[in-house]
Amino acid sequence: MPVDKRRQLEDKWQSLPATEQHAAQIFGRHQNGCGATIGVMPRCDFACTGCYLGRDANRREAIPLDEAERQIVDLKRTLGPAGNLQITDGEVALRDLDEIIALLRFAKTQELIPMLMTHGESFRHGPERLHRLMVEGGLEEISFHIDTTQRGRKERGRPRFERELHGLREEFAELVRDARRVTGHPLRVASTVTVTPETLDEVGDVTRWYLEHADAFRMVSYQPMADVGRTRPGLARKIDRGALSGFGIVRRIRAPRERVRAASPDGTLDDGIERHLWNYGHSDCNQFLLGLAVRDTSRTTGYTPVSVADELDARFLLDFYARFGGISFRLDGPVTRLARIAGMALYAPALWVRHGLPYARALLERLVPHSPWNTLSRLVEGDLRLHSFTVVAHHFMDAEEIRTRRGRERLANCVFRVPLDGEFVPMCEVNATEKRE
Repeated sequence: MPVDKRRQLEDKWQSLPATEQHAAQIFGRHQNGCGATIGVMPRCDFACTGCYLGRDANRREAIPLDEAERQIVDLKRTLGPAGNLQITDGEVALRDLDEIIALLRFAKTQELIPMLMTHGESFRHGPERLHRLMVEGGLEEISFHIDTTQRGRKERGRPRFERELHGLREEFAELVRDARRVTGHPLRVASTVTVTPETLDEVGDVTRWYLEHADAFRMVSYQPMADVGRTRPGLARKIDRGALSGFGIVRRIRAPRERVRAASPDGTLDDGIERHLWNYGHSDCNQFLLGLAVRDTSRTTGYTPVSVADELDARFLLDFYARFGGISFRLDGPVTRLARIAGMALYAPALWVRHGLPYARALLERLVPHSPWNTLSRLVEGDLRLHSFTVVAHHFMDAEEIRTRRGRERLANCVFRVPLDGEFVPMCEVNATEKRE
């Protein structure tokens, strides 16, 4: 682990208020936060009912390539090696493909991990564009935004219910599988979903769908609609803030009924789900479930949260983060990855023997109860597969919220920032004020 990355993590941890320095906090322990570009492509060819872009976004020109690269260099200072970089703004895929490829390559030279944020329509109708980004640009992470607030997929009309979009989600899942197959390159995929009062009760069904397709998607991120940017007037004001808080959304998650360790008897995760929640920065901003989806040859058969809820888990995970917090394999090739794993084993053998082996056995028991060694055998043979799967609730603020004492506290501890005039500005402040303009 580079010394500067460890120092950055320690600084981020010390910047948190005491109430946020707890065992389930990942910021400052393993992650430095996220950064995003701004101005790379202000325009969008959709007209969604919930939108954080400015009123005149479609009349603005994209910033030059060298300016976008300067933003990436600035972000490297705060994100450190293997930092999470979102290539985003409006619909970035509208920019010239060769320039997007150049941006992706440049981000890699800065040791950052770029994720392209998109509604995905251009890739859906032109999958070869995605293939080029993967092969020529080294793209390994992408996020597709899919929900009922979108206006622009003409053949889809104006769906009222999220379940009407499962067919579209299936198209994207096939797009991902095909892209991996054609290019031979990895692609880690997330999906963002704007949540409205009308779709709140569908969060469980949507989560189940993504879990069933955990081979294609590794994350679903729910974002309660906020009254910012071009959001249709009056729409966000109808929101029940308690129900649509990040915590309120996560409590509505339902997992598959089979072999779900954290599930209550009726198959829901609502009973005691807070035990398994992680925080990323301020607890009002981000909550998430981190876990493993278990798949046999054809379907997902269970979801096992990974958390510090139990004493055995906490001993291993907290000791691991104390020694290896911030480590990442996402920029590694196969040889480097093996060398890094070997180095970790040699550096802290007691960690693996004293805490790692008991934790691994307990985890195998949770994946498929009562048969941990049979589970291990099936994993080795390829009969079972594990896919990391994360459920995120990310709560953006509006102008009214950021003026409150709690809102100012959240801004001070923001983990998602963009570079503006030499400063790293919270995304909520950019969206809810005139700073984007």
